[in-house]
Amino acid sequence: MKGPILNPLLSGIGQRYLASLPLAGLRIAPVLNTNIRSAGYYVYDTSNFTDVPTDIRRAPSAPFKRLTSKLSEDTFNAKDYGIEEPIDQSEIEIYGSAFAADKSAMERAIRVVAINHEIRVRNTCRALTQTSSPTVKWNASTGTTILADVQAAKNAVQSVIGVDPNLMTIPRDVYNALRVAPEILERYKYTEGGVVSKQQLEALFEMEIAVTQDLINTANEGQTATLGGIWSDEVVLSYSQPSQDIKALNFMRTYNWTAVGGSGPGGISTYSYVEDNIDSRIVRARQYTDEKVVAAGAAYYLSNVLS
Repeated sequence: MKGPILNPLLSGIGQRYLASLPLAGLRIAPVLNTNIRSAGYYVYDTSNFTDVPTDIRRAPSAPFKRLTSKLSEDTFNAKDYGIEEPIDQSEIEIYGSAFAADKSAMERAIRVVAINHEIRVRNTCRALTQTSSPTVKWNASTGTTILADVQAAKNAVQSVIGVDPNLMTIPRDVYNALRVAPEILERYKYTEGGVVSKQQLEALFEMEIAVTQDLINTANEGQTATLGGIWSDEVVLSYSQPSQDIKALNFMRTYNWTAVGGSGPGGISTYSYVEDNIDSRIVRARQYTDEKVVAAGAAYYLSNVLS
């Protein structure tokens, strides 16, 4: 058996495939690449944003004033996540080429790794302390206060961190309800087809919208399969901004260990090798990350938004 070898070509294709998945984890918690596996990190303190020096005039020969940021005692510690899929030689012959077989196995493996990351981010969002549930559910035929509910959540975030959230994560069931909600349609009375578009919702809520759609089996192992969304009947508003600035404001970050044997600068890596004793090629998808909250006040969680 030959040892696993990093496959740069598959890894590059895998990055594009990862970006195409109907998931929101890497948008809520953008990747921050790091050369070290574990370290202290900056937990965002509101004072880093709001305590702006206003007397910065410099006298001749005097030193300039300097910015300082508060460093928390919390740490990230990247953990090894990954999965492999063997491809029997007889299957490779059906595909027609080893590359075609590797690519198909790579996509299945990456999806599993990505869904596990999604679940970890989702669980963190569900533990937020800034949370509420709409009194009138968003799929009610009358009396909804969708715009007011979202604005209240935005106000709660703004009051803590000084800026509005810029990302609204909603599962497919909530998205479909919003597109036909009478309160929303009233703002677009002459919309063709009686539904509003994603772009119109983004304009109305004044933030980007990430719609999650992937399904998994939610039943316990050994039980009859029950398909369900990773996210369901919930909404997360967050300030999430891709950046390699370790002090930048973000609700969460995916600290990604990029060293050899880690998960590469794109957040995931792919390996391939031959295992002779089972006459198969093996494709491995790997992610070496830790998902940490940087600014807890930069997100708001709405539960049970539908009836």
